[in-house]
Amino acid sequence: IQGITFMIGTIFFREIQEYIKSLRFLIGLLFIVGLVILCMHINIKDYIQRDRNYQETKFKKNIMHGVYIYKQPHVLSIFSQGKEKKTGNRVHLGESYIPSRTTGQFGRFSRQDMLFGGFEAVDFVFIVRVIISLFIIFLTYDTISQEKFQGTLRLSLANNIPRHRILLGKFLAGFFIVFVSLTFACVISLILIEINPAVSLETTDWLRLAAMFAVSLLYLSLFYTISLFVSTIINTPSIVLSVLLQIWVILLIIYPNFSVFLADTSYLLPSEDKLAEQRLTSMVNAYEIRPKLEYYELQNKCAEEVYKIEKNYENELSHMAERARNFAMFSPAVLFDTIISRYACTGIGDYERFLDKMYLYWEDNIRFKNNQAFSYGKNEYIYFQKLMNLPEYIYYPEKFTESFTGTAFYQILLILLNVVFFLLSYTFFLRKDVR
Repeated sequence: IQGITFMIGTIFFREIQEYIKSLRFLIGLLFIVGLVILCMHINIKDYIQRDRNYQETKFKKNIMHGVYIYKQPHVLSIFSQGKEKKTGNRVHLGESYIPSRTTGQFGRFSRQDMLFGGFEAVDFVFIVRVIISLFIIFLTYDTISQEKFQGTLRLSLANNIPRHRILLGKFLAGFFIVFVSLTFACVISLILIEINPAVSLETTDWLRLAAMFAVSLLYLSLFYTISLFVSTIINTPSIVLSVLLQIWVILLIIYPNFSVFLADTSYLLPSEDKLAEQRLTSMVNAYEIRPKLEYYELQNKCAEEVYKIEKNYENELSHMAERARNFAMFSPAVLFDTIISRYACTGIGDYERFLDKMYLYWEDNIRFKNNQAFSYGKNEYIYFQKLMNLPEYIYYPEKFTESFTGTAFYQILLILLNVVFFLLSYTFFLRKDVR
C-alpha cells in the first residue's frame, strides 16, 4: 500500500509542479484575482446602497393608496444576484389590490427574465461559471494528449507503472488545482466582505456559503473531468482545445438558450390584452352582486378575482420556466445557476415565496371581516385607523435545510456527471494505444 501511495504521490506532485510552473496558470490566476476584486467591490457597494434604501422605505402606509412593502436584499446577493434585481423588490397592498407581481428597481419582467434573466449579472457566480471554467479548460486540456503527442506517456508506461495509477495521480493533481483556484478566489471575496463594516454575515449565511463553495467545486471539477476525457480520446492538443471550447459554448450558451426557445414556443400564454379583458370581466361580475356586499367587502372581492387571474398567469409562467430548466437539465451552467441562486436566496423561487407571503399578510391584516368587532365596514374612519395600525411585515427567506433539500436532485446530478466523465476517462485511458 505504501508503494502504491508513493507512486501516486510522485505523479501527483510532478503534475502539480507542471501546472504551477506554466505561464497559463500564472496569467489566469492573476486575471481571476483582479476580476474578483473588481466585481466584489462593485457588488458590495451596490448591496450596501440597496440595503440602505430598504431600511429607509421598507414599510410605508398611505391612507389613499394602502401599504407598500419592500423586500430586503439578501447579503448573499453580493455573490449571486440571481433574479433579485430583475424581479423587483416592492409590492402594493390595499383593500382593492393583492399583488401577484413586484414593482420597483427594474419593474415587471419579461418571459426571458423569468427564465434565464440573471445570467448576465457580473458577480462571483458569473466568474466561476464563465471565467474559471474557461481557465480550467485552458489549463488542463493537454493533461493526457500532450504526453501522448510528445511520447512521454509511452516512456512512463514502459517503466511498468499501472495505467490506473497514472490516471489517478493526474486526476488528483488537476482536482487540487481546481480546488486551489476556487479557494483563492473565495478567500479574496470573503476578506473584502469582512473588512467592510457595513456588511455582516450570520451563521446561516456561512452555511450557505460553504454549500455554494462545494457546488462551485463540483461544477468546475466537471469541466476538468470533461477535459480529461477529451484529452484521453484525442491525441493532438490543439484539436483537444478546439473541441473543448466548442463543448463549453454548447453547454453554457447554445443549449440553455435553445431550451428557453423550446419552452417559449411550446407553451402558449395569454396576451396582455387577453389578461386585461379577463380582469375587466371579473370586476364586472363582482359589481353585479354589489347589493349583497359591504363596500370594502366588494373591494376585496374584486381584488381576489383579479388576483386569481394574474396568479394563474404567473403560475403558467413558472411552469414554462420549469419546463425550460428541465430541457436544459444536463447543462452544467443551468444546474449550477439553479442551485446557487437557491442557496443565495436570489432565485425565482424566493421571489414567488415572497409574493405568497404577501397574500397571507393581506388575508390576515387587510381583508374585510364582517364578523369581527374591529372591522371597517362602511365607516372609512375605522378603515383608515386599521390601516395605520397594520403590523410591520418583515420577510424571512427559507431555511438552509429547505434550500439543501430543494436542490438535492440537481446536486446529485452534478456528482453523477462528474463520476460518468471520470469513468469514461478511466475506461478509454486503460485501452489507449500509446504507440
